[in-house]
Amino acid sequence: MKVLLISAPKFTRTSIPPLGAGYLAAALEKAGHKVSILSLTKKITTLKEILDYTQKINPDIIGHTIFPTTFKVSQKILKEIKGKWPDKIIIVGGPQATALPQHSLKNLPADFAVLGDGEETIVELLKKFDEDRGELPKIYGLAYKEEERVVINPSRKLLDNLDSLSHPAWHLMPPDTYPRVPIGMLYKRYPLAQLVTSRGCPYNCTFCAVPNIMGHKLRTHSASYVGEEIEHLVKEYKVGEFQILDDNFTYSYEHAYSISEEILKRDLDIVWKCCNGLRIDKVDNELLKIMKKAGCYHVAFGFEVADNEALKLVKKDLNFAICQKKLKEIKRMGFETAGFFILGIPGTNKKIVEKTIDFAQSSPLDLVHFATWMPLPGSPYWEEYSKGIDLDNYPWEHINYFSPTANKDFTTKELKDYLRKAYLSFYFKIRRIFNVFRQVKLNQMLSFLQMQYDYIFSLRK
Repeated sequence: MKVLLISAPKFTRTSIPPLGAGYLAAALEKAGHKVSILSLTKKITTLKEILDYTQKINPDIIGHTIFPTTFKVSQKILKEIKGKWPDKIIIVGGPQATALPQHSLKNLPADFAVLGDGEETIVELLKKFDEDRGELPKIYGLAYKEEERVVINPSRKLLDNLDSLSHPAWHLMPPDTYPRVPIGMLYKRYPLAQLVTSRGCPYNCTFCAVPNIMGHKLRTHSASYVGEEIEHLVKEYKVGEFQILDDNFTYSYEHAYSISEEILKRDLDIVWKCCNGLRIDKVDNELLKIMKKAGCYHVAFGFEVADNEALKLVKKDLNFAICQKKLKEIKRMGFETAGFFILGIPGTNKKIVEKTIDFAQSSPLDLVHFATWMPLPGSPYWEEYSKGIDLDNYPWEHINYFSPTANKDFTTKELKDYLRKAYLSFYFKIRRIFNVFRQVKLNQMLSFLQMQYDYIFSLRK
């Protein structure tokens, strides 16, 4: 069958290949299907361009990734596609579909939703199209429409052996075709590529949806699997830098250490960074030394808030005193560092917000990412927050990690003011301004400006 995978629309001003679609494409190709990827993360794409590309490919099946922030845009895209080609089968997946399958299928012109790990489910589903659609109830990890109701099948068992998956279909999303505006904006080498070496998270942070989307159990690729993918990207696409997107890359000491060893063993001339928030209590000097030797130059940590009682409120099992001590040690080792913080956690007060901002601006961190508290579908806090809310008319476009969201302890204006203060107090220091501009390359700046131009003018279309 001919399958078109359409990634989630852009909701940040960075641009990276859609790895989720890449894994699905590889699984479908292995099963004998012909696959195309329309990467909406590459550039601002108009609805006309999406429809024209769909007509050109003329697929039997259309798959689309759904995020909370892009839900309404996806609604518009799929409505146009279904209106123009009512007989085409539409399958949705991704965080929003997994967290809220009933709502997603009710509010989208889609026929099926693939939940959680989607590689096995989508291959099995397409096989049933060729055989017996009466078997749909037996496909685990699937939701579908049956007349006026939505049927949600039992969850599929987590895929323990991640090495059984093919590497993402990089030939359908070559890294060197993406703008020079990766996650975090700053980089050392181009082309860049992103890697996911594990799935799931064993922690219970109330603000995070990962355990419910990808499972509480941490599952990892082997070092040899990761090494093969890196070597392929280096040789085939001349990739010089990698961004690891794992939610918990260093949770397993052995996993992080063995990948570093594998890079050294293969004598790969690369640099890499950990873009998501590592647990600072899950790294030590020996691990950091071999990571650095293998080319890692940047590590980011999820601090969240500079107060132990507030950390208990969000069920983040972390001692802030450890954070302060280890951060200084890591900086002495020569790493670039970034920190993630949340302002306005329910149950906290203005004093704790001020304390968090003060810690960040006086710390040796090179970069920061401040967010205001917000509920994410699939997170433990969402269950409490969403009671009594009309999800059909919810402003999904505001569920962005950097969008202020009020709660009973803070007004929207207070959160906006704190967010502004946090960024200004951190970045308006000579050494940090110099450090950022020192790393920005001319061609990177041109790509960034082009993307901002496209973004601004797309709003008028």
